[in-house]
Amino acid sequence: MKRLILFWGLTILTFCSLWAAKDKPITPSLYINGTIIRDYGDIHSGTPALLVCVVKHKMVEPEEEPYMVALLINDDWQLIPLDEWEKYFRPDSVSKKDFWKLEQLKIVEYFDKKGMREKLRWEQKQEADQYILELEKSELFYDDAAIEDYLQCALLDIFPQEQLIKREEGVPIVRILKSSAPDIMMLANHTLLISTGMLAILDSEDELYALLSREVAHYINDHALITVAKNIARAKRAVFWGAVMDGVVEATEQYLYERYDYYEPGLVFATNDLIQALVNQNIANRMGLDYSKEQEQEADDIANRYMSCIGRHTDALASALHKLNNYYQYEKDMEALNKYGTYGTLEERVSDMEISSPLPKDRIFLKRMRSIVSFEATMQDYNKLYKNSYRMAMKNIDNLLAAADDYLLVARSLMKQSNTPESNEECWLYLEKADMIAEVKNVNVTKMKILLKLRTNEKLEAVALLKHYQSLLDILYQQPHTEEDAQWIASEQMWAEKLLERLYLI
Repeated sequence: MKRLILFWGLTILTFCSLWAAKDKPITPSLYINGTIIRDYGDIHSGTPALLVCVVKHKMVEPEEEPYMVALLINDDWQLIPLDEWEKYFRPDSVSKKDFWKLEQLKIVEYFDKKGMREKLRWEQKQEADQYILELEKSELFYDDAAIEDYLQCALLDIFPQEQLIKREEGVPIVRILKSSAPDIMMLANHTLLISTGMLAILDSEDELYALLSREVAHYINDHALITVAKNIARAKRAVFWGAVMDGVVEATEQYLYERYDYYEPGLVFATNDLIQALVNQNIANRMGLDYSKEQEQEADDIANRYMSCIGRHTDALASALHKLNNYYQYEKDMEALNKYGTYGTLEERVSDMEISSPLPKDRIFLKRMRSIVSFEATMQDYNKLYKNSYRMAMKNIDNLLAAADDYLLVARSLMKQSNTPESNEECWLYLEKADMIAEVKNVNVTKMKILLKLRTNEKLEAVALLKHYQSLLDILYQQPHTEEDAQWIASEQMWAEKLLERLYLI
């Protein structure tokens, strides 16, 4: 109680003293202990000091700096120009909470000059809300409450607990985007989007924290708003979103004509065309996410210093960006490496970040993300990108975290790419492993075994498996299912019946 009374007493005294001196405090009280590190007037280096707040002179000469940092030194006030305080003052220690306070001091002047910025901020928020709505309608959000909550807790752990600058803020939220391309972005409505592709390429919680810290740095420094203000050409909202939805409708119509022979009840995948219609450079530009090289480097620097502040691996961001760069190099996607934000300067930034040692794999993190990796493998298979599907499924297998579907997808990928006795034998072993660890009989495994037996001309074994497949489909039909599931089951029964007839005739 005494400490609380002392705190408020000092706060009131601080603001009264500054108002009396005709200096207006424009930030809440900070109270960060530190030391003067360079002589400043009569104040010598090594003198203890308390950083209190930022003030703005009520009356200044044109050549004077209006924004000053107020320090309490030996019971006297000392004002240092806002753009010079780091030259003279160093905090004794920086907590997680103090870190973001000190970062926000660098942009106080920017926030104090509002002008047209508030209207632009409102427009950005409206467009971010519209964007989220379009993603929702297109079923592009990955639904896993446990993983989403884990990411939410990580973001809340990083996000500043209090804002020095008054701006309309809400609690930041995380949404997971169904997209194989590694993407992460913080929107103006404080929604952080992170793709399944991004989560799948990471191997540790430290890498995740580094990427989240970088996005928070962009957000706190208002980089998106500054970028939008520089983007002169802005289409009317209705025209812009109308053009976007034309692409979505076209991609959705193509999706409706696609057939997929891999059964996954209750799970909705997306075509790459549909994803690209809603995650592209035009939208990033519209949202102000096409950050400049300087903004990216600033966010990288802040993220690295924050990781050091909280005692996490300082090579984590370099490791994450290195994996991101490797992904696009592997895909030979030069367009991505020359587009907005994270990617436009990626190769150069990665080369500037030397990793002192490889980050160890975080097994707890990998366990959390294994279902994401399996989903990514399945979505790549759905989009007929079999090499990518193989690579993703093998990640779980190599990490000894594989589910039955991972072994199945490896077998499918191999069968789509090769037909040799050796590869067929390898596929059979993977399918046997899938059968062995599956909690319930998997119709997909049985169908793949049928196809393999047909390849190797083992008709009797194929007939026996086809009859078993029909019985599995019957069991599946007896369970709760959707109308779409029922149609798939009926078409598979017809396929099995016709194939049996052909085999009997041969």
